[in-house]
Amino acid sequence: MITITGRLIGIQKPLFEPWSIEIEPYLDLDDDWTLSELIEMIILEASTIFREPPHAPAFLRAVNAIAFLPTSSALSANEATLIESQVGEAISSAIQAFEEDVFVVVLDQEDIMDLDDHIELHPDSQVTFVRLLPMQ
Repeated sequence: MITITGRLIGIQKPLFEPWSIEIEPYLDLDDDWTLSELIEMIILEASTIFREPPHAPAFLRAVNAIAFLPTSSALSANEATLIESQVGEAISSAIQAFEEDVFVVVLDQEDIMDLDDHIELHPDSQVTFVRLLPMQ
């Protein structure tokens, strides 16, 4: 399982509660992952894990922190399930936020600098989203 964490640069308190994703089904020795694909997989998996109402607020905090969604389009906790368009918007926003240097991704203590960078995932990988800009 990979562990997902988030923090704001210079602040010790995490942006959201860490969670883990079972990635063994995705791992294949022939797979060549990019950071873009990793971000998409994390948000898709999180939307499945946190789809149920008791977990939805945790997912919403995490995705809003990662994707830097503006208030007007922030995912709503009022919905019992997350609709596909919201997940797609979160993925697009996260990709755009990375491109605009809103956050960096640290994978197993190594900064990933480009969305097209090839990465190597392991069952015990640690992924940290480090916000460089404060949340609005």
